[in-house]
Amino acid sequence: MIGQHFLEFDSYQIQVDFELYKSEKIYQFNQSISNKGEYLRSIGEINKLNIRYVGTSDLYQNKRNFWLDIVFPECKKFAYIDGMTNYFSIAEGDFQVIIFGGNDAVRAASFLKDGKPLLNRRLKISLMTNSMPRRRASALSSGFDDVFDTNRTQPAEAFARVATMWARYQERVDCDRNAAADRAQINLVADYASLTARERLLIQMLLSKPGQLVPYVLLQSRLSYQIEDLTFSHLKVIVCELRKKIRPYYKIKSRAFIGYELIYSK
Repeated sequence: MIGQHFLEFDSYQIQVDFELYKSEKIYQFNQSISNKGEYLRSIGEINKLNIRYVGTSDLYQNKRNFWLDIVFPECKKFAYIDGMTNYFSIAEGDFQVIIFGGNDAVRAASFLKDGKPLLNRRLKISLMTNSMPRRRASALSSGFDDVFDTNRTQPAEAFARVATMWARYQERVDCDRNAAADRAQINLVADYASLTARERLLIQMLLSKPGQLVPYVLLQSRLSYQIEDLTFSHLKVIVCELRKKIRPYYKIKSRAFIGYELIYSK
């Protein structure tokens, strides 16, 4: 009977704490958006993203859900179950950000491990409540891009951090895509893996001006290292070696005192 009274008191206390938490969060939300312009720009970026939330069941789940309803109201919510991977599926639409809710660092790491092949190039955020520095550090070391705490992270800050991190992800994706395109283009002329860095750059420069001569001076300038200027004799050596590697239907022709030209003659 005494135990029952304690259970009832604990439930009542949790409910009271949660109501106080909601009031405090609404007040903090209003205070945190003093810079309306920055806030609206962040919202614009966030609205372009599809966000998923996977939450564990614990004492803080109500606080996390309420925080999410304020910060990311459009996110799609899932209940975390050990070993399940349905929340990573893109059968019903893609997503760019996934948030894992819970203070259990072991389960958080297991969540990332289960979804590792499917979470490539997606923003991964850990959402905690009353977290200690050690737990946040553990989440970051396990592979999360950032850690938010419902008691510490204000909505405007969360918007800005997600928008900034996603912009960096996009830059990285664009960079990788451009590098892949460059590699494919160079590979048409010669086997990419067999080329030196200077040979690859030389092919790129020649391909950038099809049917035109690329001046010696420009090639020397671009192929020089910061601590070493490339001499004309050295440039001729690089071109000589490259001629041995290019595919039979490509030729590098030179015109005295002017430059080199890449010719396709298949």
